[in-house]
Formats: sequence, C-alpha cells, structure tokens
Amino acid sequence: MGGLRAQLPTVDITLVQTVEGPVEVRIRPDGPFDGLMSSISFTIRWTDGQANLGTIQQFSPVNVYSPVNKSGPEQVSNGFRYQVFAGFGFVPLYDVPTAWTGGEEIVLCRINVINGTSAFNIVNDDWTNDINNNGNFYVSLNGQGRTGEIYTISTSAEDVPSSMGGVIMAPVPADRMLSITMPGEHAGPVDLRVTDAAGRMVRQEKLVFQGGVPVTVDVSALPAGAYVLHLLSAAGSNAQRIVVQH
Repeated sequence: MGGLRAQLPTVDITLVQTVEGPVEVRIRPDGPFDGLMSSISFTIRWTDGQANLGTIQQFSPVNVYSPVNKSGPEQVSNGFRYQVFAGFGFVPLYDVPTAWTGGEEIVLCRINVINGTSAFNIVNDDWTNDINNNGNFYVSLNGQGRTGEIYTISTSAEDVPSSMGGVIMAPVPADRMLSITMPGEHAGPVDLRVTDAAGRMVRQEKLVFQGGVPVTVDVSALPAGAYVLHLLSAAGSNAQRIVVQH
C-alpha cells in the first residue's frame, strides 16, 4: 500500500503551447500522492477552421498510471472546435513505482497540432457543461472527485499566441477602471481571463463587445502589480500586459 494517501490532494490542469508545435497538458497536485488516479477528463477548445488535434504522446511513468485518449470526434459549436479527452487508471502510482510532490507539474500528455495553428485552451464552458457533451474538467483519485482549477502559466503577453489585432487597453497603468476597445470585426461575446505574475488565474468573466465601443472592466480589487489580460473569442485571441497601480 502507498504511504502518501491519507489526505488526497486536489489536482489543477493547464495547457502549454510548445515552441516545437504540440500542445502540452500538465497537471499540478497541491499535495503528495502515490495512490490510484482513477480518472481524468478535460476539453480543449480552439477557433473552428484553424487547425486540428492529432496523435497523443505520453511518456513514462504517466503512460502507465494514466493513459489518455480522445473521447469521441472533434465537435463544432458557436465558432469553436472542441475535443474531449479522457483517461482511466488501473495501476496505482506506488506500483509503478512513482509519487507526486505537491506543487510540482507533471506532463500528462502532448498532443500534435495538424492542418494549421491556433490558440488552444482547456475550458469549462456552456458546451462542456452540457450533459450530452460531458466535457468539464474532472479528476478522481482513489475513486473520489479531487478536481482543482484550470490555470495558465503564461506570465507575459509575448508568451501567448495572438490572432486578434487592433485591441486597445487604457489607461496603463490602471487604477480602478480599465477600458478595452475591440475593432468592429471582433464584436460579440469574449472570454476575459486575468493572470498574475506567477501565472495564476485571478479573474475570469464574459464580456460582450460592440465594434469600436469601449467596455469598462473594474480592476480596483486587484492588488497593485503586473498582469496579463487574455481575450478569447470565436474570432481569435489577444493577450496584453497591464499594470495596476493604486
């Protein structure tokens, strides 16, 4: 029996777009663990028509205790393309043998990108939450749900692929309110995510833009410091560094 399973950790997940081309899915437990990773499911979303996801690569020891496969074909909804992934474990980590350390990232898998490029994200949204799609991020350890957060490790706007130009954010630095203006061709619903200097997501909300009309975001609750604002819509993505200064 494993010796690290008295208190089960929660498990966060992130996606990194590597310079080599594949997207890399990483998990991050908040405590030690060497038991059975019973199951994991997550969904990757990107703009329809820009690319497809190909073969999955996994490496030892993760491929032994948590093999991951596509769950059904790619699906299209509201201008986005979705691919659900699922893994089921039957070998405890202590039988591999291996163990997790709290706070350390583990590369779960790499997924090849084919037929183009795009900005990929792991998401929970209206589509994944639909019972017919069953695509929300979920982790089970020793048969118990231990789902954490979807996070990003990007700490600068330069690290994030951007396919949506003409976005204006002002003022920088910002004190209480930040104005965001989108060009007319990007009007519509947009997901806003704010990450801090450590790459942690500190805010997420949905905004609706009309072309050329500024939308105001209240940043007064954010501590002073540097942040990256990520915008994701059916038209593409944009990320810009801002500074909050009270």
